[in-house]
Amino acid sequence: FDFLIFSLKMFLINSRLYLDVNMVTSGIKLAQRLKFTPQKVLVVQKRTRLVQETHRHPCYLENLKSRGRLDDLVAIKTRHDVHEANLSIILNELKRNFEEVALVDSINRQNVEWADLFISAGGDGTFLNVASQLEGGKLL
Repeated sequence: FDFLIFSLKMFLINSRLYLDVNMVTSGIKLAQRLKFTPQKVLVVQKRTRLVQETHRHPCYLENLKSRGRLDDLVAIKTRHDVHEANLSIILNELKRNFEEVALVDSINRQNVEWADLFISAGGDGTFLNVASQLEGGKLL
């Protein structure tokens, strides 16, 4: 039940809420109580809209500014910054508690073979993408 609550709180990363470091720590402590001791942790982060749009259209931000869409620009940048802040909290706590921690934008067969524990730092799409790649008792 604790792990379910932890997962639900992690899902809130996709909203405008900031992640509390105690949420990450409580999940790590739960894993330790269950005697689950992964050596290699893989964090799969979502691609924020800011990252997606600037990758496709390098002048995306300038276009928003020139068209007077400053509200959109602020909203997109704010959501990106919240995601980055939450990701930083997750990575710092994991690095304090596990031997090897890696961050990736997408998951592949090599990642699946390497890691013992997977953390989806994003929304529904990121979670489903990671879950669809796992097999054989890997924990998400």
